Amino acid sequence: MKYKIYAIFDTATESYMSPFFVKTEAEALRGFRDAASNQETPIGKHPADYHLFSLGEYTDHNGDLRSSPPECIISALEASSAARQDRDHPKD
Repeated sequence: MKYKIYAIFDTATESYMSPFFVKTEAEALRGFRDAASNQETPIGKHPADYHLFSLGEYTDHNGDLRSSPPECIISALEASSAARQDRDHPKD
């Protein structure tokens, strides 16, 4: 199975957190949005400092690892705003 590789960049420390592997971008976005909207997490406490980046793909059946230039998907500020909007205006 192919997995997408993501990492969160912290602008305050100018470094990436450990990468993580998920099946879809939607899964990565959901987890990042959850962290960004939770005031108990560092991301939720300091959303201006964090950004979600795509880093490549990994295939588990043959170990193929393909990196790509880091691409910013969304900031924690945008993610927390979207989560707030979803809570305030749920879809029917």
